[in-house]
Amino acid sequence: MKLSFTTSLYFIAFTGDRNFSLYLDSEIKVLDRKTEHYYYDLYVPYEIARMLDKDDDAYIKIIRALNDSLNLIDMRQEKSEQFCKSLDEAQTNITKEFYEKYCGNELLHCAGTDEGVSGVHLHVEPATALFICKGRSS
Repeated sequence: MKLSFTTSLYFIAFTGDRNFSLYLDSEIKVLDRKTEHYYYDLYVPYEIARMLDKDDDAYIKIIRALNDSLNLIDMRQEKSEQFCKSLDEAQTNITKEFYEKYCGNELLHCAGTDEGVSGVHLHVEPATALFICKGRSS
């Protein structure tokens, strides 16, 4: 379900009583959900890899998968058609070549994580994810 609405933002700033002038420099940014999803699909394994020894086989597999996926992105022009297409390819790559090959099929259920209904995301701390992964392999 997509919502469409218009909103107004009002900023009020008090600069004191010494005739001090304030220049408000602002920007409005739009969050791209595909880019955000891809970011977290890279961020969590990267943070886990940082906790591993560089000689560890898991470290090498993680870094290689992340590098291969990142190399698919066309970053010459932000939000271009080529960027969006390459982002989709990179997302497919990291899903197939990392998550489907090296990660289990277990789901983590948590209240309030029904994306699309509430828009809430669940982000597992990398240390917790590493503990779960290491515990499983022991």
